[in-house]
Amino acid sequence: MRRAASADAAYAVLEERVIRRATAALASAGVRHAWFKGVAVARQFYLASHDRPRTDADLLIAPSDAARADAALQARVGPRDPGPWAPAGVSQWMYRDRETGLVIDVHCRLFEPASLGGLLAPEEVIRAAVPLPGLDDAPGASPAHALWIAAIHPVAHHGGQADPVWGGDLCRIAETLSPPDWDAFAALCERTRTRMLCGAVLAAAPGGVPVPHGVGARLAVGGERSIRWWQRAPRTPLSRFLTDLVVLEGWADRAALLRRKLLPPREALATADREAGGWLPWLYLRRLARGPRRWRRPDPSSPRRFEPPAGDGS
Repeated sequence: MRRAASADAAYAVLEERVIRRATAALASAGVRHAWFKGVAVARQFYLASHDRPRTDADLLIAPSDAARADAALQARVGPRDPGPWAPAGVSQWMYRDRETGLVIDVHCRLFEPASLGGLLAPEEVIRAAVPLPGLDDAPGASPAHALWIAAIHPVAHHGGQADPVWGGDLCRIAETLSPPDWDAFAALCERTRTRMLCGAVLAAAPGGVPVPHGVGARLAVGGERSIRWWQRAPRTPLSRFLTDLVVLEGWADRAALLRRKLLPPREALATADREAGGWLPWLYLRRLARGPRRWRRPDPSSPRRFEPPAGDGS
């Protein structure tokens, strides 16, 4: 336990260097951004940032800024993961910091599932960002956005199962929210039609998350499609794809999802397919023949994520 705490503390020290360097690089390139998930929650809502374990630093940018952000981060931070880089079809990619070996996980969508990733534009989170404590000009997701992301993320990416880390985040964030923050959170749930989903997640958190009575009443609704992600708990690529089709509310969005999954840009295909070259329709046919289980197969050339050091980080 003592060794783990020491490693987490060392990680936090190294991470701060990376955040400062990346923030400066993006600011110089004119890229607005926000740090979110563990890296931001740790600094905003925990007594010590190393009390919240994590293995990378999550960064949110707008899709339109992907090219400028990529150039700035590669020049000032480190190389990009050799996996697919196609912001039109791949929503996140990683950079390895040259100095520390830590990883920055860049996102241009809040969640990977299409039905949940399209609920809120990253630009809104970025506009409402607040300074992270002790990190000068580094912006982090606002308290209302942080709570909403902490509620949706386990449903979107962990099959709706209880997660002690994210459950701890929910409790820590909720304890510090002011009445205006709670009002902003409830309004966000109403606007994104996730009242039922967020209410269920908050109630299911370990020990339950105390929600002000007025906010609880605003979350007590029924009939929202987003709750089906919680109820169906998709676990395979095919079930996630089918659940997305069910939860999406418009046929235009469903058609866009089908195009993105079945006919992605060449840059978003697996490394082996890209290197094979050849006629693009043939690559699509081969992709369909392999089936959805192979659509998101990890790239074997991708670097491993950072493992916190056992030393003091000096």
